Amino acid sequence: MADIHRIAPDPSNSNDTSTSSARLPALNADGSNWVLYKATFLAVVQAKGLRRYLTGHERQPIPPTAIGVDSDADENYYSAQDKHLANHATVKALLLQTVPETLRLEIAVTDRAVDMWALVTARFDNQGNFVQASIFSQMQQLHCGEGSDPRLVLDQLARLHAEYATAGGVLTDEQLKVIIIN
Repeated sequence: MADIHRIAPDPSNSNDTSTSSARLPALNADGSNWVLYKATFLAVVQAKGLRRYLTGHERQPIPPTAIGVDSDADENYYSAQDKHLANHATVKALLLQTVPETLRLEIAVTDRAVDMWALVTARFDNQGNFVQASIFSQMQQLHCGEGSDPRLVLDQLARLHAEYATAGGVLTDEQLKVIIIN
C-alpha cells in the first residue's frame, strides 16, 4: 500500500487530510480489485483537494504579459506554476506507487495526471464484468469430496466471495446458498 503521508499535500488546501491514517491499496495486475482501488484512489485525491487534476479541469497559471518587466508578477507566476506542477506530481506519484509495474512503465511517460488516469481507467473500467464472471465460475466449480472437510471449501468460497465483492459483484444470500448446496 502507498503511504499517503509521504506525498506532499497542497499547502493551500485547508481541508487537507494528510494526517489521517488513510492508505491506498495497490491495484492488482489483473484488476480484480479495481472497483475498490478506484473508489479509494478517488477519495484520497478528493481529500487532498486535487480531484480536478484527474478530470483535466485544473486552473493553469497565466503568464504575465511581459516577463521581466514586473518582478513581482514574474515571481507570482513562477510560484503558481511550481504549485501547479507539484499538484500534478502529487497525483502522479499516488498512481505510480499503487499500479502494477507493467502499467507504471506505460503511464510514467505522460506529463499530466489526467492523461495517466485516462490510461489506467481505459485499461480497467470495462474489465470488471470479465473478472466477476471468472470469479463466479470459480465459486460454482467448488465442491467438497466425499469424506473431506467442508470447512476448507467454505473458507475458499468465502475468499472468492470477498474477491467477487471487491471486483464489484453482488451475490445475494439466495445465490450463495445455491452455490453452497451444489
